[in-house]
This record gives sequence, C-alpha cells and structure tokens, in this order.
Amino acid sequence: MCEDSARFTETCAALVTTVAQKILSLCAFLNVLYQISPALVATCFLYGFAGALLVSKTFAGRLTDADTKCAKTNADMRTLLMRIRDKAESVAFVRGGARELKNALTSLTAVKEATKSKIAASRNARLFADAFEFALVLVPSLVVAPRYFNGEVPFGAVTQAGFAFRTVSNALNVVVARFEELTKLAAETERLDALDEAFAYHANNLTRNTRAYANESPSSAFSAFSVSNGTKFPSEDDSSKSGNDGNNAENYDSVVLRFTNVSARVPGAREKTRLWSGLHLTAKRSDAVLISGPSGCGKSALFRVAAGLWDPAPCGAHEVEMVLPPQTKTMFLPQETYVYNGETTLRDLVTYPGVFFSDDTGDETDDSYETNDDDVRDALNAAGLQRLLHSDDAALVTSSGRSAFSHPSRPERVFQNQKITDALDVVRDWHSCLSPGERQRVAFARLFLRRPSLAFLDEATSFLDETAEAEMYYLAKKRAGCVVSVGHRSSLRKFHDAKVEYVPAPENEKSSGGTWETRRAA
Repeated sequence: MCEDSARFTETCAALVTTVAQKILSLCAFLNVLYQISPALVATCFLYGFAGALLVSKTFAGRLTDADTKCAKTNADMRTLLMRIRDKAESVAFVRGGARELKNALTSLTAVKEATKSKIAASRNARLFADAFEFALVLVPSLVVAPRYFNGEVPFGAVTQAGFAFRTVSNALNVVVARFEELTKLAAETERLDALDEAFAYHANNLTRNTRAYANESPSSAFSAFSVSNGTKFPSEDDSSKSGNDGNNAENYDSVVLRFTNVSARVPGAREKTRLWSGLHLTAKRSDAVLISGPSGCGKSALFRVAAGLWDPAPCGAHEVEMVLPPQTKTMFLPQETYVYNGETTLRDLVTYPGVFFSDDTGDETDDSYETNDDDVRDALNAAGLQRLLHSDDAALVTSSGRSAFSHPSRPERVFQNQKITDALDVVRDWHSCLSPGERQRVAFARLFLRRPSLAFLDEATSFLDETAEAEMYYLAKKRAGCVVSVGHRSSLRKFHDAKVEYVPAPENEKSSGGTWETRRAA
C-alpha cells in the first residue's frame, strides 16, 4: 500500500504536469491549424476522440485487471515470505522447510503468470498506441493536398500544417499516449479506495459503536440503545437519563463491565450465522470472571468484540448494551504477547505503547501512565523479570563500552562512547531473546505498571507454570480493577469469583450459535 500511495502521488503529479503542457501546446497551435484548414481541426478532434474511445474499450479492462492481479500476487508473496521469516524457528522445529519452499515457489509462479499477463496486455496497448501515432503522419497531407494542387495554399503550408497537426493531435491524444500510466493509476486508485473505505467503515463503526464508557462519574456513562435497525449513538439526554435513574439497581461507580444481548459473528459471515448470541454479563470492581468452553466456541471472539475489533452482531430486535471503561483504562493481554521486532530499550519494552489513542476520534495523547523508572523496575520485579535488572544478567555495558546484549553476529554497539549505567537503557532485540513465557511476563509487567480498571486475559499464562501463574493472577487482581480471563486450565478456577460457561446450541439452531451461562467458579 505504501508503494501504491507513492506511485499514485507521482503519477497524478506527472499527469497534471503533462496536461498543463498539452493545454499550452493546444492554445499555441490550434489557431495556426485553423487558419490553414478548419477541416484539419475537426479531423484532429475526431481522431483524438476515436482513439481514446477505441483504446479504452479494447485495453482498459485488461490492463487494469492485469495491474491489479500483479499487485495482489506480489503482495501475497511478500506476506508469505514475511510470515516464513517471522516463524522460521517454528518451521524448522516441525521440519516444514520443504513445504514452505513449495508454497513460496507456488506464490512465485503466480507472480510470474501475473507479470506475463501484464506484459502481454501492455505490449498490445503499446503497439496500438504506436500505430495510432504513426498514422498521424499521413492525415494532414491527405487533407491539405487537394487545396495545394488547386493552388489555394502554398507548398510551405503543407509542412506547416503537418507540424501543427501533430502538435495539436499529441495534445488531444494524451489518453492514448499515457494509457498504460492511466490504467496503472486506475488499479492503484481502486486499491487505495478500498483501503480508504475500510478506514471509513471502521471510523463509522467506532462512532456508532455500541460500547458505552463507564467513567468515574455516573453522569458520564452512556445508556443502552437498540441496534436492531442500525446502530444509534446515544445522546447526552440518554446519558443524563441513565445517570439520574434512581431505579437503576446497579451503581455505575462500581460496575466496570456490562454486556446485554451481545452476539458475535465472524466478519464477512452470513447475517444469521453467529458464533454465539445473547451474552449477558455484569462485573464490578475487584471481580474476577473466567470465560470457559471448548476450543473453537468463540471465547476469544468475546475479547475481539469488547476491543471493538468485531462488531457486536444484533440478535433480532433485542437491545444491545456494552459498558466498559475508557480505552485508556482497559487492557488486553493476548496469548502471544506483542514485542516489538527490533531493537529497543528495556524501558520502552515495558511502557509500550506509551503513546496511545485517547479516544475513538484518533487524537493521540502522550501518556506515560505517570510512571517513573522506579515504577518500571517494580513492575519488572513483580512480573518475575528481576534478572533483566541485575547488572550481571542484564548485560550492562562493560568497561570496554560493549554491551553483552549486542548480537553476536555483528559488532558490539557503543552508545556515544558512554557506558550505560541503567539496565532500563540497554538496547536489545527483545523479541528474539525472550522466551514465550518471558514475553507473557512482560505483558503482566505492563499490566502492573498501567493498573487498568479492566483487564482481559486471553490464556495469558499458557506458557507459565502453575506457580508463576498463581503469582501473576494474585498481583493482577490486586493491580487491576476487574479481571476477565479465558483459559482451559482447571487451576484457573480458584482465581475467579464467577465462571461464564459456553452452552452449545441445539442441532436445529446451529446457525444462531451457542449461549453463555454464568455460574460460581468451583
């Protein structure tokens, strides 16, 4: 997409310059041509219009499709190669090199075929454009010759007419001459427009999002609203009514999470096909809720809906309500912790993302969670990552100015010829040097540092032993207002107050998905 954006900008700028030049040429020579032969002016316009129409009808679709297919196959191949590079160790463990090579060669073959198709379409269009341009040489002579033989114009007018005709024709035939660039521009525009539509759709969904934020004061909490006939964003009047409703049994100050009639559907799936439907869940501060069910039932889908990655599918005409804290007070810990694939400091690793979106409008807020280095060290210690802070294990820069964190295959890094005296300043490729279990500990360190009002844990301790798991959950419950977990281990039950268990749908109602049932955690 970056290449498409760059080419789109460059092509548009080049076309604007070309059109401006052609307009100037047209203004300079059109009157000259008209003085010699008005018929040549009419012929020039008809010739240009016919050429543009013919080339558009004959080659436009083929070239645009070829450009689009070529861009898609190239993007698919790049994606495949990036996936192989990122998962190289896993591929090596399962001896999947031969299979991945076959997949890469298949992708390369698709790129070759798409490129050949593009070359063939481009060749045919170029041959037509060249033939069309060469034919211009004969037209002025054929039109002016009868007038010359009748003595109406001198011989020099024939040469002058030919030059003026070619200049005016070249100005009018810009579509034929630049047809390949125009078709590439059309393909790039189509891809960029699809991306823009996706962004607009996402932004619109955020604006119409059915989530309601429960802030510190009741007046800032939104009320429920219906999405049966399209999502409606709650108004301030609705908010005030909700906040001042004396009959409301639950206190907005204590309710951290509330789902009412929430359903989940895989994006792009049929309207009536759901993973599950009719979820009702309420959690208050200090609550811990365990989401359980068989693999593939859609437990992680609940987190995707809560994060706004998926839309809550309306269940019939029922009213859908989702109440969560603001995004800055909500935290998600997936099974695979994201660690920046590149060199960064230990401090940046723990404080990630550091700068995040403060609201759904996309306005960025610089928020360091009001922490200092002592808070970062405390979070690392609490997460069991003390070794990263110890001088003998954190690989601080030695007296020679070399860091033991440096990669063995390249020269040691020297930071402005100064020694690094703080482990938090050590730069390292943490993604490659931390184990999956340590990366999960990093996620908990971020949680301990941020202290969110609501934390979603999606098998966040799957790579930890039971002792470490118990430590992480104990501290998570102390440092997060409310914890909602997904997990399969029976040992998780003792860390939670309630369990939301998946109930499969009857055989005759499979399309509606299952439901959820809340129970006390055993």
